[in-house]
Amino acid sequence: MSEECYLRTLSNTAFNVIIADIGASLQRGASNNAQLHNDRLKEVKDYVREAYRSQMAKLKSGGQTLTNATSTAIARSVTAMVMDIFESYLE
Repeated sequence: MSEECYLRTLSNTAFNVIIADIGASLQRGASNNAQLHNDRLKEVKDYVREAYRSQMAKLKSGGQTLTNATSTAIARSVTAMVMDIFESYLE
């Protein structure tokens, strides 16, 4: 249970940082359509959470523990993946 809470905290923080960076472009890319924008936000948030889950599972299966450095590396990796995958959502 505590691991899931930690996962959600990390993924939500990464999502908030990503949206602070690209949120306006994401909204313009949705042609100011609020429902489309909201759907895209949810899709990005779900993707970030699942990408974090996957990366953390890889760490665990490799016998590593989650540290500040590995968490930062995961955040950078997930951010890069989000930018690549959801680039078409931006203007």
